[in-house]
Amino acid sequence: MKSLSEEISITLNIYKRNYTEYTKCLIRGREIFIDGRPEEKVRQLFIYFLVKRSGLFPNEIDIKVESNNHDIEVYKTVKNKYFKPYHPPLMIVEVKR
Repeated sequence: MKSLSEEISITLNIYKRNYTEYTKCLIRGREIFIDGRPEEKVRQLFIYFLVKRSGLFPNEIDIKVESNNHDIEVYKTVKNKYFKPYHPPLMIVEVKR
């Protein structure tokens, strides 16, 4: 049986470089500094749940991370890329450690 910390490390693909922990954001696609930032681990776990486990239709939602001073915003996907009227987010998520 694995500990919760081991499961989180495997799920988020956390790796160490120069004694510092990093992971890659599933939405932004860039490397994120994790060491000493427990809120970032929770944010990435929630994004992993939304993208991989929730069963939400990935073609129907857009996820924005750290937008408008919110940790996570979920929007309905716009069908016409050239006409994007304002739509409020379907969900705003604030994560804490």
